[in-house]
Amino acid sequence: MFIPIRIIISIFLICQSMLLVIHGDPQYQLGLVNAARSQYGLSPLEIVPCMMDYAQAHSDYQSAINSMTHNDPRGDLFQRGRVYGAILQSAAENVAYGADDDDTVMEMWLQSPGHRANILGRSSTIIGFGVSLDGSGRKYWTQYFGNGQCSTDNNKYQKTVK
Repeated sequence: MFIPIRIIISIFLICQSMLLVIHGDPQYQLGLVNAARSQYGLSPLEIVPCMMDYAQAHSDYQSAINSMTHNDPRGDLFQRGRVYGAILQSAAENVAYGADDDDTVMEMWLQSPGHRANILGRSSTIIGFGVSLDGSGRKYWTQYFGNGQCSTDNNKYQKTVK
C-alpha cells in the first residue's frame, strides 16, 4: 500500500517533538544553571557523560516507583555515581516531579533554598541532567552535581560539552 509522504513526515515530526518534551534539553538546562551561577561570580559547570547517565538512571528509578526520592537501592550519592563511572570528591542532587519543562523545574529549584544551594555550590565542577515519565505522564527530574571526573577506564565516560 502507498502511504502519502505527508503522513510519514507528520508522524516523524510528532515523534521528534514528543522526544524533546519527554527528555528535556540538557544543553538548555546547563545554560540556565550556569546563568544562575554567573550572577554570583561562580564558575560554569560542565556536562559529562557519567553524570548524565547517573541523573537519567535516577529519574528512571523515580518514575518506575512513581515517587520523588533522594533514596536509591544502589546506595548514597557517591556509591551511585561510581556505578556510572563518576569519581567524586563532592556530590549533590536535586530532584523534582510534575514540572512540564526545563524553565519550570529550574524556577522550582531556584525558589527552594536547599536546591538553590546545590545549583550555586562552589565545589561543583560537573553536572548531569535526567528526566523520565511515569505511567500517568508525570515527569521526574534529576540534577546531579559533583566535583571530580568520569572514569577514563571506559571510553564511554569521556568529557563532552562545556
